Amino acid sequence: MKQKEIEALALLRYRLILPVLHDEFEEPSANQYFEKVALEPMVFPDGTKRTIRPATLRMWLNKYRKDGFEGLKDKQRTDKGKPRSLTDEQKEVILSLKTERPRRTATSIYKQCIEDGVIKKSDASLSTVQRYMRKIQPHIGSLITEDRRAFEMAHANDLWQIDTSYGPYLTIDGKKTQVYMIMIIDDASRLIVGHG
Repeated sequence: MKQKEIEALALLRYRLILPVLHDEFEEPSANQYFEKVALEPMVFPDGTKRTIRPATLRMWLNKYRKDGFEGLKDKQRTDKGKPRSLTDEQKEVILSLKTERPRRTATSIYKQCIEDGVIKKSDASLSTVQRYMRKIQPHIGSLITEDRRAFEMAHANDLWQIDTSYGPYLTIDGKKTQVYMIMIIDDASRLIVGHG
């Protein structure tokens, strides 16, 4: 990455954390501000458009508080081609992604980290992330307060889902017809509240 691109990326990161640094965000908390920022895709200096996770924004904030503007700049590697371990910040983001959704695979987390700019392919490989995740796997259980499937609600009637399934074939007026079963399911209780 050229120095001009490094500077432009660091400026983008600084612009996103600036409201938290000066306590000038409208949301009730810094975390809610980061969650709001994460909803909108950002245009990066290289022209790509992607969203940024709240954990990544928190990592940039910590880097700035520790090392100032220089902490927001990507470092040029002097050990290119040699195996490299993950930084503490990268480990923190991986752990956060895994505890948010415990069923996520190392591949999914690695891709997310690359998309968010937390890890560069040239810095760490998928196998590096897999090794780290195997190492932390025994400790993940104690950090997870609630193992919830995607879209699973906490209370009955918070969300109903409609699902369609193939049923048997029926012969009607001599013609074979496929039957479809449509069920309305309460997400939390899994109770079938309607069908057709």
